[in-house]
Amino acid sequence: MTFTILRNRIQQRFLDRQLKIDDIIVFDEDLPPKKDCRLTFVDFAPIVKVRLRTDNNGIESAEFNTVPSELVDFANKWLLDREVWDVVCCESIGAIIQIKLTDNGVVEDKRVLTTYTITEDSHDFHDGVTQYAFSRSKEPVDFRVKMIRLWIQPFDSREYNEKVRPIVPQIQFRDFEPRILDSRNNTFESIDEVVARLNGAINAEEITGKVLNVQTLACSATQDWKIDPQSTQSKPWVGKTVFVLRVYYALGPIHEEEVGLADFVPECLVGGGMFKRPKFESQSCLLRKASKWLSENPEINFCSAMSLDVKLKSMVSIDTKQMSVTRETGDFIRILRIAYTKPREVSADIPISSTLPPPPPVYLEHRV
Repeated sequence: MTFTILRNRIQQRFLDRQLKIDDIIVFDEDLPPKKDCRLTFVDFAPIVKVRLRTDNNGIESAEFNTVPSELVDFANKWLLDREVWDVVCCESIGAIIQIKLTDNGVVEDKRVLTTYTITEDSHDFHDGVTQYAFSRSKEPVDFRVKMIRLWIQPFDSREYNEKVRPIVPQIQFRDFEPRILDSRNNTFESIDEVVARLNGAINAEEITGKVLNVQTLACSATQDWKIDPQSTQSKPWVGKTVFVLRVYYALGPIHEEEVGLADFVPECLVGGGMFKRPKFESQSCLLRKASKWLSENPEINFCSAMSLDVKLKSMVSIDTKQMSVTRETGDFIRILRIAYTKPREVSADIPISSTLPPPPPVYLEHRV
């Protein structure tokens, strides 16, 4: 049997088996009992469905079926079917999920991998899926995907009963890509300019509801800096990367608010040298600074916190506003980014007594 025939059989077996799996897999088996739950999460992961084809040059290409909007629609239906969960936050996460199938293509085991080693040039993955393993009935299949994670908490049972049902939240999202200012130098807008456009969309009532999260989403770029934020295939963060602001919000009444981002950069404690790396503050120190800042600004509504790697071009001035980066060379420093909302500027002729009191301060902690 020639190599070509064997490869074609493997690919055909791969195509036949993948069609039997649902387009979206939900990881909700380990949700805690509602009476004991204060906060938990559920993941919605796309299954990479690949259609192999041959063009005029004999080169195989692939298509991916599921897009982020379909994940959101699926999550909304999941919430409606249960009527017990309120949404606290929502985020997109790059992950490797592992699925084990029966001979008939039924999912008998699934999990999100917490430890793995993968590089951009790995032969294990073909367009985001371990194709060879997919063709074998007893081997688990790994998918490298961008999934949606909903952070949820149960509705207060004291406020609702069989006659009084809660309003089940429905979520949506919108992406704000940085515009190219100079195509010759690949210069993009700064993050402040993108946030300004985001707030313009809120003011124009294009985003209707409560903002849950403003996520800085890293998107792999081509050699000419083109990106596809709608792709649900996750790639290792190497090469050219462009950051997109993805806004998740719960549909509802218009909120008179605007969005902001606050970056907390670790200070250099010990300078480096030719054979010595510099030493910076820990993430715990940054969390304490962020907590202090939030407590001193009670008018701010905390949305989310995330760690973000920023390219270290200078020890004197660290630019956290850049929206594009190349990962192949150079050093990086990890910052803490807080996403928040705050009331729009109150007009001078509106008495302070007519505005709502600020929410209580937020104190941040972390646990590994």
